[in-house]
Amino acid sequence: IARVLSMKLCPLLIGDPAAGKSTCINEIARQLGHNSAVTIVISVSTTSDDIIGRYQQLLDGSFAWKDGTLVNALKDRKIVVLKNLHHTNNELAVQLFRILAEARKRSKEASKDNVPQSLVFATATELNKVPTVLRNHFTPVEFRPVLPGFQCKEESIFPFVAHFFKDYSFDAWRDSVYHPLANTIAAFFQESNDPHSQFADVLPSWSLRELEKTKNLFYPVFNSVMQLSNTDLDANGNMDEQQQNEGDSVDVEAIAKNLIRRILELVFCASLPRSSKAKKGMLEILNSKFLDNSSKENAAVIFDDSLEHCVRLGLLFFPKRERHPAQLPANDGRNLVHPDFVITPSTSQQLQDIGIILQTHRSLILSGPTASGKTQLVRKFAQMTRTPVIELKLKKSTELADMLGHLQAEAVTLKLTRMSTAVVQFLCHIFFDCKALLNDNQLGATNEISPLEQVENAVKAMHRFNKAVSDAEHLRSSLKHAIEALNSVLSSIVDDLEERQENQGDVIISSVYEQGRRKTDAFISQAEKLISRLDELCFEPTQGPLLQCMRHGWWLVLDDANFCPPYILSQLQEFLGNEVSFESTGLYNEEENEQFKVSPYFKVILTVDPSRPGVFPIPVSISQRCIELHMGAVDEDINCFVNIVSSWLSKIGCDYPTSLARFFVTTHHQCKQGVPSHLKEGPFDVTFRTARRAFKLLQQSLGHQIDPSETAVAEIFSQVVFSFYINPYTHLFKSHRMLHNSPKTKWSERVEECFGGSGDEMDLISSDAMRILCEKTLKCFYVTIAEVCLIVLNLVDWNLRNQTLLHLSSSRFSCYWVKKQTSTTEIKT
Repeated sequence: IARVLSMKLCPLLIGDPAAGKSTCINEIARQLGHNSAVTIVISVSTTSDDIIGRYQQLLDGSFAWKDGTLVNALKDRKIVVLKNLHHTNNELAVQLFRILAEARKRSKEASKDNVPQSLVFATATELNKVPTVLRNHFTPVEFRPVLPGFQCKEESIFPFVAHFFKDYSFDAWRDSVYHPLANTIAAFFQESNDPHSQFADVLPSWSLRELEKTKNLFYPVFNSVMQLSNTDLDANGNMDEQQQNEGDSVDVEAIAKNLIRRILELVFCASLPRSSKAKKGMLEILNSKFLDNSSKENAAVIFDDSLEHCVRLGLLFFPKRERHPAQLPANDGRNLVHPDFVITPSTSQQLQDIGIILQTHRSLILSGPTASGKTQLVRKFAQMTRTPVIELKLKKSTELADMLGHLQAEAVTLKLTRMSTAVVQFLCHIFFDCKALLNDNQLGATNEISPLEQVENAVKAMHRFNKAVSDAEHLRSSLKHAIEALNSVLSSIVDDLEERQENQGDVIISSVYEQGRRKTDAFISQAEKLISRLDELCFEPTQGPLLQCMRHGWWLVLDDANFCPPYILSQLQEFLGNEVSFESTGLYNEEENEQFKVSPYFKVILTVDPSRPGVFPIPVSISQRCIELHMGAVDEDINCFVNIVSSWLSKIGCDYPTSLARFFVTTHHQCKQGVPSHLKEGPFDVTFRTARRAFKLLQQSLGHQIDPSETAVAEIFSQVVFSFYINPYTHLFKSHRMLHNSPKTKWSERVEECFGGSGDEMDLISSDAMRILCEKTLKCFYVTIAEVCLIVLNLVDWNLRNQTLLHLSSSRFSCYWVKKQTSTTEIKT
């Protein structure tokens, strides 16, 4: 690369994703004194208007040319990276060749005067896919993968492990922590890249980015554990002698080893479904290298969101945002948390995993089937940490402008009214601050009127301006008085208030002042030019949800991300890194770059459902920059589902919520397993949302009852179950006979899952209530007497079991709901 640059040529880096092309360019930029390179991601939909420039409307209504990102970066002598040059279309290729040829000519002329010029890099996966006109302009440099694929061994991984974990390079940890870590990652890479492996088609494409993710997740959690235990480490990674003598012994090495194991499971295994063979195989490899000395997987994580400044999730303490931020989004996702959201042991474990990732990583992918709680979990976590959330649902018609922003038409009169209203709100803020901070009536000896009167006069002038917006003649005179009043307030009062508030250390108020002053300056500079266009429209670029989140530190949730075309989604890759900036993402604007910085609180969460038809695969450039968590359906975990339904029933005053919940879960799973596969994506699909709708109807029905009896609750419950689980599937039961022909859908298996081996004390149902449930519900499922007896023995009190069984075994009921294939031996049993 140095030889290519010394000859005034442009290098074209050729290599697979995650080969180190962008990392190499960023390192060159840092060595040359640049903060970062201006990265322009090219896709098949990129046009010359996006990166070279376009005509934009001025305030007076005329149009003028505005240079794009590439031209601005070349003028300012920045390092430019044209990423994915092989996606360039012919029209853009011709324009790029013209711009780059002119830049090279200027560079040769300036080199005579020893003036530094901009450097242009490009990246591509294959040289033959790059347009010919650009291929002749660049000099190709091949980048080979750093790791040797399925022949990867521990010896090739260990130097990278030593480099990434150099802050904890203890000799005592070398054999117990770092060598098993390198050995595990080498085994993972072998399984992923070996074409003969049984998991080769299932496992994602891993790279050294996974090792970097492991390091980024390990450092903050391990440091917080050491601070909690008040432990200081010596040069060998052990506790110092004073702490050992005091008796506060902590096995630091074991803590680090267990933490490394958990993070490896998050980075490499969490994206795989729980019951998949690939995940079991990866966990076997992990357990062979790192013994799992932690508690059971389903053990409840210590959860506490009552703390003032942070949320505790096990060993993680996630910081909370301020209570009253300066700005909030119009549609905050925190307000959409379902009131029936229940935190179960598995939910707390998922919240802890999300917290560990988002504490140090910019981006996260949540994958799982429909109604698995992906979006609800993010909303709940954001609500606990007081972080605003913007949700954007992606579709096949989604474009990049929907996320970054686009031109918006607005009437000039509406724009003037909007701008003046923002100024009036700022003046009102100043008025109240004057009362709170100024003890005297005069700001200084030179002022003839008090600060309160000056602000009040400015507000009156702005109100007169608002009334005259529709009248052009009176508008100019009122604008003149308004600008004079605003200038006096800004020059004499605001500076003094800012100084006083800086002395008090009020950061929130100073940020409000900065925004208000910017809006006031915009009104003073633009209003006079807009007055001549009262009957016209003005077109201005708007900030999309992505830019708003970057600047204000909000979280952006991209729902159904795999419905978005890959060439659109891949353009977001530079927004997902930890070192993202407006310059590095290609949104380079020297003026705005001075005012706005990317907030460290900015996060991007993508939700995907790979099982839905018509979805696209997530681009490799996106998946390699994110950490993926797979979430199973809520109703797959029996104990979790029972806890949720039991909590719902307790809220409405049910006397036996656990038993009724287990009966409900059994019915739900029976219908879920019985629906044929070709109907699962239609109205007959049974998901967690079906259970939530059923509970809502049950809550409404019981709300009309005054102190309902046990049998009344059973009657209403049976009606609800019949409405949601039996009536819609009656024709399926009769046509497919699915509930007694398929061995996977036997009630006895479901009952054993729900009731067997739980060890919990059950709240029991009376004989009459049990008879109502069986008569109105079980008869529709063609269950056997043996399966009914199993349910009764688990739900009914011992003294009432015989009476209940006598009710249910009478010929009046058995002819309706007992299978005809029931044998005599089974009846006697």
